[in-house]
Amino acid sequence: MDAIGQLAGGVAHDFNNMLGGIMGAAQLLKSSGRALDEKSLKFVDIIISASTRAADLTTKLLAFGRKGKIISTAVDIHNIIDDTVAIMSKTIDKKITIHTKEQASCHSVIGDNTAIQNALINMGLNASYAMENGGELSFITTNIRLDKTYCDASSFEIEPGEYISITVRDSGSGIEPEKIDRIFEPFFTTRKQGEGTGLGLASVYGTVQNHLGEITVSSKLNEGTLFTMLLPCTSENVPIEKKEPEIATGTGTILLIDDEEIIRITGKQMLKEMGFNVILATDGFEGMEVFKKQHNEIDLVITDMVMPKMNGREAFFKMKEIDNNCKVIISSGFTKDESLNDMKKAGLAGYIHKPFRDVELNQLLTKVLTEKPSR
Repeated sequence: MDAIGQLAGGVAHDFNNMLGGIMGAAQLLKSSGRALDEKSLKFVDIIISASTRAADLTTKLLAFGRKGKIISTAVDIHNIIDDTVAIMSKTIDKKITIHTKEQASCHSVIGDNTAIQNALINMGLNASYAMENGGELSFITTNIRLDKTYCDASSFEIEPGEYISITVRDSGSGIEPEKIDRIFEPFFTTRKQGEGTGLGLASVYGTVQNHLGEITVSSKLNEGTLFTMLLPCTSENVPIEKKEPEIATGTGTILLIDDEEIIRITGKQMLKEMGFNVILATDGFEGMEVFKKQHNEIDLVITDMVMPKMNGREAFFKMKEIDNNCKVIISSGFTKDESLNDMKKAGLAGYIHKPFRDVELNQLLTKVLTEKPSR
């Protein structure tokens, strides 16, 4: 699991940089003021949505193999199932018919919307691979109350109470009895060599654990497979999505330091459209040299963390030596929280995770630029 985490961390930075460029370009196209027809605008929204979901997937990959942090909010399982079916109906073989039977009266849980949806998609895709000649895929919900006897006997850390049961059933080829006990193991797959990573169901297992739930599987050869996920219900109301705030206009000069050209191009344009003057630098060393000469003109610095010649951390401390009141934001696709602790103590103004949306960046800039510098 540690090796998987290291591998994930190694690719996350570059992957999120690419996503940042894609998302930034799409947002700039949307806000450019050019007249886009309804169809074109829909495709731009799809690009932004897909980039956001891909970024969420990267976050989950980084948490794989350990009990990662989940975003704990009330979420509606029926809404998640509906969204999952909408996605899968466009991606799996048309010979497979998808059914839903949402019978649960309590269908809210405390958890991470993206993680649960990814788990359902993984189970759905796994089911579709077992139905090469077509078949039926069903998502069914009911409520069940678990008592202490059941919970004590479970291999999962579950507590007595009311749960929502989410069943994913297929009419596929089934799983051999000798393989079913290994189905959630990392890298174990029932598919042909080269056709699967063996990480899909392992990540499902991790998601269920993180949500203090339980998952079981039963299967019959040539009849199909049934996955049952139990998640604890909540009486909390699912929050209503807030209307996206408008982009605030800013003033001043921002030094943007990043070794990725696509980030510099989209970042510069994004900041210019917010009203800022922008100076670019390709790495920490160049950024520090620019800051040394022009720090009296620069109101804020946004720097990547992982760069050649001089990384963001080194550049940050050198800029603080030049001007201790300078405001610096770290922007990175992969940075562990603990690696920022000493920078925060030294006056780091903020952190934003790549890929970010223009609204997120705008809100952070507004907050940082209106704060008085700490002395």
